[in-house]
Amino acid sequence: MTSSSRFMPEISRRTLLAGAGSAALLAMTGNTRAQEAVSGELVVLNWLGGSEADMMKTVQAGFLKKYPDVKIREVLITGQGDMRGGIRTALMGGEVVDVLINTWPAFRKELLDAGMLRPVDDQWKSFGWDKVISQSWKDLGAIDGKTYGLTYTFGDRSGIWYKKEHLAKAGITAPPKTWDEFVATFAKLTAAGFSAPVAIPGKYWAHAEWFETLLLRTAGVETAAKLAAHQIPWTDPAVKTALTKYSQMLQAGCCGATNGMLANDWDGEADQIFQANAKNYLLIGMWMNNRAKNDYKL
Repeated sequence: MTSSSRFMPEISRRTLLAGAGSAALLAMTGNTRAQEAVSGELVVLNWLGGSEADMMKTVQAGFLKKYPDVKIREVLITGQGDMRGGIRTALMGGEVVDVLINTWPAFRKELLDAGMLRPVDDQWKSFGWDKVISQSWKDLGAIDGKTYGLTYTFGDRSGIWYKKEHLAKAGITAPPKTWDEFVATFAKLTAAGFSAPVAIPGKYWAHAEWFETLLLRTAGVETAAKLAAHQIPWTDPAVKTALTKYSQMLQAGCCGATNGMLANDWDGEADQIFQANAKNYLLIGMWMNNRAKNDYKL
C-alpha cells in the first residue's frame, strides 16, 4: 500500500493514511490511541479482484468503523494481466489518489521518480508502528531510507494446481514430492493423451512464476531480492541454477508444442485443466481461489 502526493486540506492525512494501512493491525494489537475527529474523502486506487478484493474491503470496513465521517472513493482499474498500464493511464490522466495498492517494488521507484509519492515516516512515528511492526518489515516499503508504504502481505508464493483424476489416468498413484518425481510425470501424462503436462500462461508475469519460484527454492529470498534490485547479474551461478531447472522442464516436454504454449492468459490456461481436461499443472497464486470456487466448483 503506497501513499500518493495528493493533499486534502480538509482532512488529516496523517490519520487517514496510517489508519487505512493499519486498520486490521490496530484491531489485532489492541491499540488504544484516541480517535481523531476527521472527515473528508479518501481516494484509493484499487485493481484487486477475488479474495484479495474481499480482503481490502475488510480493511476499509475496519477503517470506516474507526472513522465514520470519512468517505472512501475507489478508483477501480480493471483488465487482465499486468495492471501497471491501467494505473499509469489513470494517474497521467489526472486522477489524484491518496492510497495506491502496489505489488511491484520497481514500480514504486518509478512512481517516486515521477514525483507521485510522499513518505509516510511522520505517520509511522505518530502512530507508534515501530512498536508493532519490525524494522525488517518497514524496510520492505522504503527507498533510500524513507518509507513510502506499508506491506500488508508478503510471501504468498504460488502453488501448483492440478486434478487428481488426471494423475490417476496417467497411472500416477500419488502427487510428486520431489523435483525429479515432478519432471518424471511429464512423459506419463503426455502418453495418457494430455496435450501438455504444464499450462504456461502467455503473460510474462505468469510464466515467470516458474523462474521466480525456482530461484526462491534453490537460492533463497535474499538472492531473489538482489536480482530484482540489479545487485547481481543474470549470469550469477544462483540464477543459472534456477534457469537450469527451468530448462529441465522444457527438455522433458513440459509444455507441449512451442507454437501454442504461450497462447492463453492464466485464466485460459486454468480452463485447459479444469474444464477442457487437456493440461495438468498450473503454477498460480491465491487469486485463483475465487475462480476455482465460482467457475470450477472446487
